[in-house]
Amino acid sequence: MVLRHVRLSTAALLALVALAVAPARSRADTQILIQELDSSGSVIQTLPVFTGTSAITSTTHFSVVGVNVTPSTLIGSMTTNVGAQTAVNMSGSSYFQLQVTVTSDGFTVPTSSGRLDVSNSAGASTALGGGENIITNQTQLFSGTLATALTPLGPKTAVATDILPVPGSSPTRITPGSDPLLSPIGSYAIQQIVTVTPLPNAGGTIEVGSTFGDTAGSTVTPVSVPAPGGLILALMGIPAVGLRRVFRRKGATA
Repeated sequence: MVLRHVRLSTAALLALVALAVAPARSRADTQILIQELDSSGSVIQTLPVFTGTSAITSTTHFSVVGVNVTPSTLIGSMTTNVGAQTAVNMSGSSYFQLQVTVTSDGFTVPTSSGRLDVSNSAGASTALGGGENIITNQTQLFSGTLATALTPLGPKTAVATDILPVPGSSPTRITPGSDPLLSPIGSYAIQQIVTVTPLPNAGGTIEVGSTFGDTAGSTVTPVSVPAPGGLILALMGIPAVGLRRVFRRKGATA
């Protein structure tokens, strides 16, 4: 709990970044896009796409940016950790944001029919002196692969938000409003759009060298669609009908 209410030290941030660059879990089917936004949310810098589950880099206003992605195709989940260090003082409306878009494919649908239930969450890990650490996460599912083409499956989830030191909102859960037609697809991709904002307090300053870390999570659960009651009763009646016909034939020949 203490970690949620103190600033990360530079050593702690570097430790997070060290996890991000560990090559053991690198996957060719995961891509990381890092962009810097201004205070109005407009993109002011886009870095080349990173291939794999980790990235370490810097932007104009953040001296260290580390991203570590953990996709699990076994249970259909993905967790993204984002750590950063400010390269400038931020105060008033002069602040900047990081937006990280992570896309990973190779997830499979374990059932032949049904739909997907998407659980979307965001968690701020550290508070910032002179301001708030805000993280948002939004999840989108796609059919297809990164190597070919991706087609959206249903709508995006609602945005999940967490804020420190102000108590954050609870994770946001949403079920897609339209059936993504999983039967002919068989596999899908998960995309997270994670935005991290060091927001200065009124009259406050987030000083250069301030560090913070945040986590975004997405979990996909198959939901089977039950067969209509009439169909089940009809199927249950087929054997009985067949037996009646057999008994009638036997009675006629006796």
